[in-house]
Amino acid sequence: MKICASPDYLAKHGTPRRVYDLSSHNCLSYTLSPFQSKGFWAFGHHGELEIPVKGNLRADNGDADLPGNFLPLRT
Repeated sequence: MKICASPDYLAKHGTPRRVYDLSSHNCLSYTLSPFQSKGFWAFGHHGELEIPVKGNLRADNGDADLPGNFLPLRT
């Protein structure tokens, strides 16, 4: 799993330093993933660390990756 952000997004909103910082960002979640689809992103080997995230867009494919607007999580 990889968290991505465009340079424009980071310039506007700052760079998250810890996974807990993601709660204050506009996150783009992949709805078909069990680790992203319920209002949190799960981290750790077994998804034991759940970080609540919010965002104004969720997608079921990679076509919604709009540069500069979201912090997407890639699996």
